[in-house]
Amino acid sequence: MFAMSVAQTSEMDGKPASASLLGQCRKRLGDTVPQAGLLIAGHDLELDDFLCELYQAYPDLLLIGCTTIAPMSSAADYHEGANTLSLFASDRARGHTLSTTLAVLQLCKKCGHSPAGP
Repeated sequence: MFAMSVAQTSEMDGKPASASLLGQCRKRLGDTVPQAGLLIAGHDLELDDFLCELYQAYPDLLLIGCTTIAPMSSAADYHEGANTLSLFASDRARGHTLSTTLAVLQLCKKCGHSPAGP
């Protein structure tokens, strides 16, 4: 099984943004726990609050991301200032087999290093 959920919100406050995105993802994934995620964040997203909420929900999630002016997704098309979260879950693939990038991030997480900076 491989499952993916895509969510999008224009909310920029960290906690409401995480509530919206996680709610949409949970609606699609149900009780399935994702192993990896891709965050495409608007430049105004309160990232600290957002990540705190995200990692409370999924403490072992491997996350990569970037910032953008306007993401485009299947969840809400093109929207300036929006945030998009894609979550991936599999009962066959572990984090280190999803991609080389995620394997590096997993190793960094185990070592306590943050490749995204402080």
